[in-house]
Amino acid sequence: MQKKMEEAHIAPDYIITAHEERRHYRQEILNPRYLDFSDRNLIEGEVLAELEQLRIKLDKGEISEGFPFYGICLERMGIIRTSLSTESQLPLFFVSGCMHDITDRCGHRYIRCHYENVTKS
Repeated sequence: MQKKMEEAHIAPDYIITAHEERRHYRQEILNPRYLDFSDRNLIEGEVLAELEQLRIKLDKGEISEGFPFYGICLERMGIIRTSLSTESQLPLFFVSGCMHDITDRCGHRYIRCHYENVTKS
């Protein structure tokens, strides 16, 4: 996650915050206080789907890469937070932390994919 954020020229203070949000997210998964398991699956699925849609727009050149794209991703996490019907009010750190966790697991990035560098299977 840190490397991807640095490659996107995201400032160190945002990277520190991302690490903290991810840590809180992981703690909530291990010791849930806000969500039950079914809510967690719903949230993670929605975050994954939203990030995929955003990456498509990024790779098509519809969204600027780097910090502007990171900002759009965070804004969308806020929208997910308020739009999902969950048992209790969803904490913003959970959806943002989920995004950062997905990024850490190589499921998201903040710069455009250059397809000429991708090998075909």
